Amino acid sequence: DDASVTVVEFFDYNCGYCKKAFEDVRAVLESDKDVRVAFMEMPILGPASADIARWSLASEKQGKYFEYHTALMEHKGSKNEAKLKELAKGVGLDVEQLEKDANSDEIKATIAKKVKFAQGLGVSGTPAFVINKELVRGYMGVEGLKAKIQDYYSYKVIYKKAIQKIDMCYFLLEEDFNLLSSLVKHKAVWKSNIYPTLDYYIDHLSSHNFS
Repeated sequence: DDASVTVVEFFDYNCGYCKKAFEDVRAVLESDKDVRVAFMEMPILGPASADIARWSLASEKQGKYFEYHTALMEHKGSKNEAKLKELAKGVGLDVEQLEKDANSDEIKATIAKKVKFAQGLGVSGTPAFVINKELVRGYMGVEGLKAKIQDYYSYKVIYKKAIQKIDMCYFLLEEDFNLLSSLVKHKAVWKSNIYPTLDYYIDHLSSHNFS
């Protein structure tokens, strides 16, 4: 995958703000092909949320995760087992196999691992996002999400320029040492302007804040 930015969303299917966040995420995916999104189920709003998460995750085995995820997020109202089956059938899932997979120990264990992983990051509510390595808690809105992604693009440009300058610094240092070695061999006199590059580049880089 050549995506430049990875967004991880922690969500609960019964979370109203998660539904709004999904619309924002989808808008970003449609407008920016350099963004990749990973959806992480975090069913913290009761047993019903855990049931929906299991059915959703099981749909991945049939290659229909995003379609089913979208149907679940867009549905207004309760999502009991009958509704879960109806929505699954609507996106072309084998409902019988889906139910079997949803109730498997494998899926249950995967959900537990995802919740534990989220809690280990300090996520205690939904929605929450990790945008590359930054944790953002709560609903941001589409403009807030786009701004966070743009912040990463800006950071990436600055970082790339910094690396280029550091590489140039080392290149010039190497050239200076080669020149110095040549001058010493010929018993030349040391001149202060032979070796100006290191301080210049360090000073120049220190004027930027990369933290």
